[in-house]
Amino acid sequence: MGRADAGNGVATDGWHERTVLVVDDEALICAQLGEILEAAGYRLAGTAASAEQAVARARALAPDLVLMDIVMPGETDGLDACRIIQEEMGIPVILVTAHGFEANQDRVRGVAPYGYVLKPYSDEQILAAVEVALSRRRTECASSRALGLRVRETHHRAKNSFMLAHSLLRLRQEEAGSEEARRSLGEAAGQVYSLAKIHEHLHGLGEDESVDCRSYLEGLVAALRKAFGPAAQRVRVELDAADLRLPAAQAIPCGLVLNELLTNVFKHAFPGGGGGTVWVGLRAGGETIRLEVRDDGVGFAPAERARHEGLGMELISALAEQLGGWFRRTESEGGAACLLEFPRQP
Repeated sequence: MGRADAGNGVATDGWHERTVLVVDDEALICAQLGEILEAAGYRLAGTAASAEQAVARARALAPDLVLMDIVMPGETDGLDACRIIQEEMGIPVILVTAHGFEANQDRVRGVAPYGYVLKPYSDEQILAAVEVALSRRRTECASSRALGLRVRETHHRAKNSFMLAHSLLRLRQEEAGSEEARRSLGEAAGQVYSLAKIHEHLHGLGEDESVDCRSYLEGLVAALRKAFGPAAQRVRVELDAADLRLPAAQAIPCGLVLNELLTNVFKHAFPGGGGGTVWVGLRAGGETIRLEVRDDGVGFAPAERARHEGLGMELISALAEQLGGWFRRTESEGGAACLLEFPRQP
């Protein structure tokens, strides 16, 4: 809770007046709680008489705190409303009820309210619960802001490291004595650049946060085309990505597989300065995700096949295993095709 302002007795946090939404199907209880809060310097944001009304008014009013009864008329109760308000709006909820904790202990533990006050209650019990809940929420917000600053600093350092590595590889490429060394260093610099773009797109996401796959793959393809320069400009890339989202824990390895496959296309599918087309598709079929890359190039020539079995293939196989899926490749007179398939996380 904020302090009571010395001039007018208003409970504030800095210059922000603290507001509370009171939810109970008995108007008298709402009025009593409102009087207790306003006497202590809080502002009553409003009242609600049902769980559905509580959710709607919490969205509309955005109070700092909600005092919520459990048993109310309607299809849902205060515990359902508590879960929605806390999870979707980030507003702390204190349950105020005549029912003992034992009667609802499993559901109460599941929604994890910021407080639990039994009726009948004293003014001091209500105000103490409000004090603790708002203080806890303030601490959580401060910790979240501090974590955000650390994440941004880490991202900035990582981005600088990627760009430094990219610049050093380009310098070594210019100084290299042979065409083969220059080509290898240029390819390495291109891959570092594309990995930097993957990091830039996904930085700050937790493993359970989701990624817009279409935007993610579009950014990755653009970064690879820029990294490989003229060799990539001769190749038309047709991207067909479904409108789906994947957890970052799946999107990252999926992007790394695409990075390896497109790198291989730009390097080897169209030798001698030739051009062609590569199709990239990402689709969800039931509980399965399919990433397919097909080109109309020369396929896996014998000499290239040996190279393809090297570190790139080992990396793809490891990423497929990480995803709990499998990877296969085929070829024909019309080029090469690669398919990654893995189960979609719920």
